[in-house]
Amino acid sequence: MRECIVFLDIDGTLLDINQRPTIQILPALIDELSRAGAFFGLNSNRAFEDVVSVIKEFHLTGPFILENGAYIKNTLESESIMQGGIIQNIPIIVEESLNELLPKLFYNPHILKCDTVKMVTSEPEEKGAYLYMNCYRHYSASIHGRFDGNMNMNEMRKLSESLQIYFSDKNIPLQAVVHEHGATVTVEIPGIDKGSGLAFLHKNNPEAYIIAIGDGLGDVSLRPYVDRLYAVSNAVKHLKKVSDRIANQPMTKGVYELLDLHVRKDVAKIIP
Repeated sequence: MRECIVFLDIDGTLLDINQRPTIQILPALIDELSRAGAFFGLNSNRAFEDVVSVIKEFHLTGPFILENGAYIKNTLESESIMQGGIIQNIPIIVEESLNELLPKLFYNPHILKCDTVKMVTSEPEEKGAYLYMNCYRHYSASIHGRFDGNMNMNEMRKLSESLQIYFSDKNIPLQAVVHEHGATVTVEIPGIDKGSGLAFLHKNNPEAYIIAIGDGLGDVSLRPYVDRLYAVSNAVKHLKKVSDRIANQPMTKGVYELLDLHVRKDVAKIIP
């Protein structure tokens, strides 16, 4: 019997900008489809410590592809698996680069290492540039910015561009990527992404029927490795272009819609 595995993104897909689901009934539907034989995992840019509460809230069984494909766990309790080509201590490299760059880029800059999931739901600082680095990551880095208390995509684009020039000048094999959702910048290893993480995991289970649901540009890399790629209505245009189905609803509501109308049929077809 073929396994059917559904990979879900978190930010902008399962949760909104305030880190909350937009409806509360999704876990019950996941339970129903899990009883029918489906497995539900994550494919997310987040670190493991940031997703434990999400795994429990939505009753997910795994597998979990995290840190932009660099860190993989088959279940919540299993040992982690890493792809080849992983660079250690990326947050330290990024912190050193920020210490050099920020005084040249922003007024009154601050670097704070913290639980960024909790940070985005708290009151922002009011004056100056505050760059919050996720304290849990090892094989990538995530930076949230607040400028005089507000998110500012133009400033985050400037940060991303400056980091990329810094890495290139110093021959550091990293790339800086700016994200619209939450106005963040991630620092990643070229060639290691959500798609390569899924391909790495799929080698151990080549017969599995893979479904993915997401909203961001990073989810486009999943297209060659999935049987079905679905997008919530708030997804970026490029993802919508390559998706098999697009929900009418955004975020959690859109995930529920796709599971109920389409994934349910996929599961019935794959699992007798």
